[in-house]
Amino acid sequence: MAKIKLTAMDLKIDEAVEHSIYDGEDRLILKPGTVIHSEKQIESLLRSGAYRYDEDDIETQKRRSISGAAAIKVSNDLQNLTPFDVIHNIFQRLRLLFETMNQEPFEIEEQTKSIAKIIINLFRRDQEALIGAIRLMHEYDYTLCHPVHTAIISTMIANQLKYSFKKTVRLICAALTQNISMNDLQRQLQDQKERLTKVQQEAVTCHPAASRTILETCEVTDERWLQIVEQHHEQVDGLGYPNSLLGDNILEEARIIGIADKYSAMISGRTHRPGMHNNDVIKKIGSERGKETDAKLTMILIGALGVYPPGSFVSLTNGEIGVVIRRSIDPKRPIVSCYSDNMGKKLHKPVIRNLDTQGLDIKDHIVPEKSLRLDINLLWGFNR
Repeated sequence: MAKIKLTAMDLKIDEAVEHSIYDGEDRLILKPGTVIHSEKQIESLLRSGAYRYDEDDIETQKRRSISGAAAIKVSNDLQNLTPFDVIHNIFQRLRLLFETMNQEPFEIEEQTKSIAKIIINLFRRDQEALIGAIRLMHEYDYTLCHPVHTAIISTMIANQLKYSFKKTVRLICAALTQNISMNDLQRQLQDQKERLTKVQQEAVTCHPAASRTILETCEVTDERWLQIVEQHHEQVDGLGYPNSLLGDNILEEARIIGIADKYSAMISGRTHRPGMHNNDVIKKIGSERGKETDAKLTMILIGALGVYPPGSFVSLTNGEIGVVIRRSIDPKRPIVSCYSDNMGKKLHKPVIRNLDTQGLDIKDHIVPEKSLRLDINLLWGFNR
């Protein structure tokens, strides 16, 4: 069988791939027609190994008959990848999962659980990098970014509540699939500046129940998972939807996803607005505790994130600009990876500043320019 290793010349940004692409262990990672969105995605593919097969090879023709869902078996050996490369892997797997839901619906429950387990294990391995990805990794479609970011925040809260592994897996499965009924609509809303139309608003209001129905059609049998999805937009004050449930009548897991969903949406930028600062998001969510969001879970979220969560863009008192990559004992003096010097010139290599030991302070939160391109692995010191 003719197996061809791909190079950077074979993968182009904003162009659809022409062939099925497999990793080094022969798992399908990109289907023909999938569009590559960034250089980071290309780097991740090449780093973990990307291959295609000779189109004239008979075995390759047979391979095409293998269902996409069956081909995204999750490897347990992701330890050689950086956390951010693993997250790229997660995005790719989730995209393939969504694309194959109609083809192989009976595979959806196990495949979603597999992705959830990767997220949970990655959180245990490096939660600082995983939390940082919420702010820094937005190059994928919103229908992929939002559920993954919501899943990360939900994992963080579940960790604070000491959920069992099984209970956390169910929670993350619900976070990943909460909006599957409105993926197409979310793509429209990503670039829409106008108010929602009546039809769009009805679709939003109905999507929790519609997502549950799709999961049932895909033979998801975990009733608790289905209930979490259906309830994730209920509010503790009874003003949520679709069933106007009140307080403790809403499953705790649904309340977790509800607050994680809000946080993720507010820090994510849109075409017409940048993402909000962490402090502004916390103030907004804090003002809603006990009304829209659960008061206890709100405080857990605020405490778990801290003043400067990883991924925050900040300016320092010495004039340098950087990104928080780790927190320290002093919540106001985290570890910052500086990419710009005090004259505003981009550094060839980031300089790591431990504010707790170097006598520096954070001057302010900043909003990075849209044109800013950073190597996250280098920023975190993984490729130094």
